[in-house]
Amino acid sequence: DVDIYGNIYILNADKNTLKLFSKGRTLKREVGGSGWENDQFDRPAGLWARNGIDVFVADYGNHRIQRFDRHLNYIATLYTRDNPNPDDRFGYPTDVAVSRLGDLFICDSENSRIVKVNRFTQVERTFGGFSAGEGRLLNPTSVEIGPSDHVWVIDGSRVVVYDNSGNFLRVMSGVFRPPLLLY
Repeated sequence: DVDIYGNIYILNADKNTLKLFSKGRTLKREVGGSGWENDQFDRPAGLWARNGIDVFVADYGNHRIQRFDRHLNYIATLYTRDNPNPDDRFGYPTDVAVSRLGDLFICDSENSRIVKVNRFTQVERTFGGFSAGEGRLLNPTSVEIGPSDHVWVIDGSRVVVYDNSGNFLRVMSGVFRPPLLLY
């Protein structure tokens, strides 16, 4: 991801690292390594750093979202796996995005849905799950917040669009095609 200052943040899932490069492509800091402690990852899958203040990492194998400041100093962890309410849990997050209001949108690949967490770190709602009708997600892998604060989700070969409250708006099918296999 790239922040508003032109700094570049890169995840390496194989090495479980997060790197920060300056606008001039100089390595400024690296955090990570395999593990479950703060600053460690287990197959980091998604990253959001656009506002130039916060960096959020979807830590896939550890079932959590880690938050860092723009210099990659650890701030906090969001982990809901032990929550007694199954509607408030997420697992194997593949991506995270932040709205202009500070809400987190998490691709919950374990439950094939999006989890919306408010700026007070409370799960506000989930959407795209089993009962979502035409807006049901099967394999959400990436989430972005677009114009009008719409939530855009890559789900297999299609993009599913919701409003900020999780109401289904439309599907864009055939956007992605599988690669050709040459034998």
